[in-house]
Amino acid sequence: MVVSIVKEINKDEFDFEFVGDQAAKIQILANPDSSTLQFLFDISSVNNTVPIQNQKLDALLSLLNINDTAKDELGTVYLNTIEKLYRTIDLQNSMKINSPMTNYKLVKLLNLCTDNCSISKYPHSIQMRRHLVRLSKAFFYSDKNKMDSNDVLTLIELTKFFLLSSDSDPTFLKKNVISSLELILIYLADKYSRKINFKYIVRIKNKMRTENSETEELALDYSPIANKGLEAISSIPNAISLDDILDQRMLSNALALYSRDNIHNHKRLKKSILWGNPYFEIFILSLLRSSDINLKCSAISFLKFSILDKRRNSYKDKQLLSQLLPQVIDSFNFTNLPWWYDPFEVLIDLLNFYNTINPMGNPVLEFIKDTNFTGGLVLIFFQCLVLKTYTKDIVVTMTKFIKLFAAIASFDENYRIQLLDNSDVIRHLEFAMDNHVNLLNDFISKRKLLMEIGEDLPQMYDAELIIAWLSLLKSFSRSITALRTSLTRNKLTELSLNLVNTTYQITHKCYFAGKQFSTNEMEVLSTTLGIICNFVVEFSSLQSLTIELGIIDRVEEILTDPLFNPNIPWNKQSVKRRDAFRGINVDKVKTNALWVLRHLMYNCQNSEKLEMLSKIPIDIILDFINDPSWPVQEQCFQLIRNLTCNSRKIVNILLEKFKHIEYVEDPNNDISSPIGSTYLFEFLAKKMKLLNTADPSQRKTLEAILYIIVNLAAVNENKKRLVIEQDEILEIIYEILSESDPKNAQYGNDSNLKLACLWVLNNLLWNSNISQYLQYASDEFNGDDSVSGSVRSISINRESSKEPNLSYSADKDDYPTGESSATGGQGNSSSDEDEEFIHQNEFNDEDTVHSNPATIERCKKLIDIGMYDLVKVNIFDEALNVREKARTLLYHMDLLRKEMDK
Repeated sequence: MVVSIVKEINKDEFDFEFVGDQAAKIQILANPDSSTLQFLFDISSVNNTVPIQNQKLDALLSLLNINDTAKDELGTVYLNTIEKLYRTIDLQNSMKINSPMTNYKLVKLLNLCTDNCSISKYPHSIQMRRHLVRLSKAFFYSDKNKMDSNDVLTLIELTKFFLLSSDSDPTFLKKNVISSLELILIYLADKYSRKINFKYIVRIKNKMRTENSETEELALDYSPIANKGLEAISSIPNAISLDDILDQRMLSNALALYSRDNIHNHKRLKKSILWGNPYFEIFILSLLRSSDINLKCSAISFLKFSILDKRRNSYKDKQLLSQLLPQVIDSFNFTNLPWWYDPFEVLIDLLNFYNTINPMGNPVLEFIKDTNFTGGLVLIFFQCLVLKTYTKDIVVTMTKFIKLFAAIASFDENYRIQLLDNSDVIRHLEFAMDNHVNLLNDFISKRKLLMEIGEDLPQMYDAELIIAWLSLLKSFSRSITALRTSLTRNKLTELSLNLVNTTYQITHKCYFAGKQFSTNEMEVLSTTLGIICNFVVEFSSLQSLTIELGIIDRVEEILTDPLFNPNIPWNKQSVKRRDAFRGINVDKVKTNALWVLRHLMYNCQNSEKLEMLSKIPIDIILDFINDPSWPVQEQCFQLIRNLTCNSRKIVNILLEKFKHIEYVEDPNNDISSPIGSTYLFEFLAKKMKLLNTADPSQRKTLEAILYIIVNLAAVNENKKRLVIEQDEILEIIYEILSESDPKNAQYGNDSNLKLACLWVLNNLLWNSNISQYLQYASDEFNGDDSVSGSVRSISINRESSKEPNLSYSADKDDYPTGESSATGGQGNSSSDEDEEFIHQNEFNDEDTVHSNPATIERCKKLIDIGMYDLVKVNIFDEALNVREKARTLLYHMDLLRKEMDK
């Protein structure tokens, strides 16, 4: 029995002998039932005066403030003590009437608990929010001289509390907290902005008209932002000196929290009163030069988020980026960075953001190249790879390095080569993949024991490291050179397939593990599928091995799993699994699974396509054409595009799936006969109208749909007739081809969409009775395009006026899609069962080619609706491939017009 170490001195004063004694603290904490703990937890008793409450809070703060070694020694006992404190102490319910000193000590104690034990969430955050709102209003509106200094300290500690809590639970932050932070920031900016040196801004006089329409020159009060020519501040103002240390702490915490909260709550930005305020922005810029590292880092965080928010269009502001990047790089040189700021994270976020916005001209990457910043980092990383042992800190640092290099190497071949030249990189990559597979297999083998724990399990200890390595491998796999050299190791392919198989088993056998564990393994699965997607491109030597290892069978299992396919019902035995994965995003897995098939079906033989469809029926693929995720829809339509390329049989299968059957009774013999029509084109037309081309995925979906129509029109006269009868589709094609101004264009004046439309018209006007057929060949793979957002729609081969129908497939592309359904023409003719496109009888004399009447009629309809004039306009388009295709098509239409005149 542990003897109490609390000695009562008098009614309102106690002596705590454990203060500063780690051994005594461990002795008390190791016994949860000790009288000392019971005494300290009894704070809310009516017998406790304010001084006693404050002393007990101080004692708890000292008792729980132990080093990491002591915490490890106590294990779950320390966690249980924190949770008991959360349940027992209820001073948060009376914060409105508590003494300011008591509130300050309470929040400080909670911050210590949250920092030391982030796994345990504080259950009374709503009371903390309410008090933050109260104090921030008092801070903004009341006389600061009358505000109790302890209230100011409490407000600072509250901002720290939410900053700590937002990492584990961003839902802590509500709209009223955002408004409170804005009040704090506005007050501090207004208080210190007068210290900004505006000498580089010219003072002007403003001319205004009076009611009598007489022009007068009115001398305004000094307004440094009044000059309209100064829309962008080209230099960073000198640092502002904040005299009050409390203001410094308040400003850094509030800025950091405001920026972090907005990362989780984009929707609130439209109503923010800080964005677009030039005085506030200059005030923030001045903090970049502050000698206080906390202020400097909080300003970097705020400006970073300002750039990352697409709706503000700040990412287009190169001036702001050029002001921010040197400060981000400079922050790597500091050793006393605040705990909430990570320069690696800031740089990685900016790199990934611009990799999505402008992958081939990333300004962040260009800046890094100019500064040769990564040279030293690469050397340090290589030194880490040869270490014999790894501490936890070294693993964390290596994870940051790998994430950064993955972002840099995504679209830069030189960095890929530099990293791959070191054999240790691939060796450690293979070890990390093999190690994670072994860990998962051990987890599966012990799942019955783990299931008995009955609690959500944490993620694997190597969770972040394996995802970082996989991201780097995906960046490597975008390289043509790497796919043909460094990555041609069978072990990499085998490990990738093993990782897919094992993580998929985890979703079946270990769904009980909890959200955190399952979310991480779902990311591992999606990233690995993305890597395999690049392994199976047409020219890759890894494609055949990947197929042999059973990737199609695994994709078939994924696409027919109700977890990933919402059209497949859950059985009664899988209800627990369904509930366990509720709220976990599986869209990336679906997207990359379809993407693997898309690459496998690119430019392949019809026998291979039909073999794939024998394993994964087209009904399963069509389950995803109205998926809630736009990227999933995009890959679904791109896959259908590749399947219908050069394949009359699959075109017929597709039309059959959209067939509507009606039975019409013959009045002569009362026998009902089936009459069918396809509503595929009606579906496609409605889908095209629903798509918002401002979104890259939806724009790529529209492009895929257009090429599906291209492939349909390439089959025979019957299919051409079906297409030419679709007035809705022709109207959309007309609108796309008529655009010239990107700012006012519904379809963005997109050259890829225009090219697809020209190919639709091209195939409508070629004579299907001619047996010559030029098969489409794929363009060369662009090494910087791939699964993560980088595969690009293929550009068309150069063609001459003698080439007949061309059917198109897509090899590389990335992003989301649309939704809905559509009507069309009549059923298919018997000629659809003829041989696939045959190559024979090449001819060079254009006069030997005679158009049939149906082709002339189609051309006449296109001319009547204005397509001829639009084709003529597009021979002057900015895109070379559009101009060339338009010239070829115009030449052919002129030939057909001559036929009409005969």
